[in-house]
Amino acid sequence: MTPDEAQTAAKEIVHIIPLVMHGIASRLRQTDHPLQPPHLSLLGRLAHCPCNLSELAEQHAVSSATMSNMVTTLEERGWVKRERLPEDRRVVLVDLTPEGHDVLVAVHRQMETHLEELLASLSREEYDTLLAGLAILRKVFREASPHQHGD
Repeated sequence: MTPDEAQTAAKEIVHIIPLVMHGIASRLRQTDHPLQPPHLSLLGRLAHCPCNLSELAEQHAVSSATMSNMVTTLEERGWVKRERLPEDRRVVLVDLTPEGHDVLVAVHRQMETHLEELLASLSREEYDTLLAGLAILRKVFREASPHQHGD
């Protein structure tokens, strides 16, 4: 890929991400369990393993205070819980509750259904091209951020 082609691709990605996120955010507010995209991202991260607040704040590029507020919101909904480590009571881990897991699964299902509806009109060629492009994006971003999760 030439530098000009890389620049063109980068511009396209930068322009499409807000459109996708706006559509997702709008749909998240309409699900059976209304959430904001950062809340969905947080639930998704916690589905992999419990984390402490500072790890979560760093991974989501927000302050510890902001992350604490996000966790409090999800805790009030019963979707996450805070637990102190028995071996070091100063460390507080945030973990997904069974209800939080169920919400995550339900919201993902609702989001997938919505996206299926949006993509249903694609031709076979467009579909194949889209999947190939998404696989490439996944590879590029995984290589750039190997510590990130999110299938």
